[in-house]
Amino acid sequence: MTHYDSFESAAIKKMIAYKEQNLQRTTGFTFQVIQREIMWLRNVLPIILRSTNIMHSEIANYAVKAFETALTYKCNDLVIGFHIEDNYSQNPSVGIAYPRLLDQFGTPGAMNIIIDVMDGNGVPAHPQNLPLNELM
Repeated sequence: MTHYDSFESAAIKKMIAYKEQNLQRTTGFTFQVIQREIMWLRNVLPIILRSTNIMHSEIANYAVKAFETALTYKCNDLVIGFHIEDNYSQNPSVGIAYPRLLDQFGTPGAMNIIIDVMDGNGVPAHPQNLPLNELM
């Protein structure tokens, strides 16, 4: 897979991982300070990604345009597809970022998203729900 991180975003990701390891060993006021730093770095990371990487910037622009178009057409929901790579293995993986995907059917706003094949050749896709809160 192609590496999409800039030097700045890679450094921030390493810093977050290092602080999370140290957080487990600290207590009291130091714990609160490190926890605050981690939360701040996680909030800054998407801004750094968008500012330092063309791919992240294009995805953000695409998502904003799609959101504005959905608002214009008075849509209640929005599903965005963005192709990351052209060269994928025999087992292509598709990430789904939808916070209500795991809600029980019948709950207002719940949606069942089905991805059957990746391309016209009939290669079966393997969808996976992305835990966004855990990654960023």
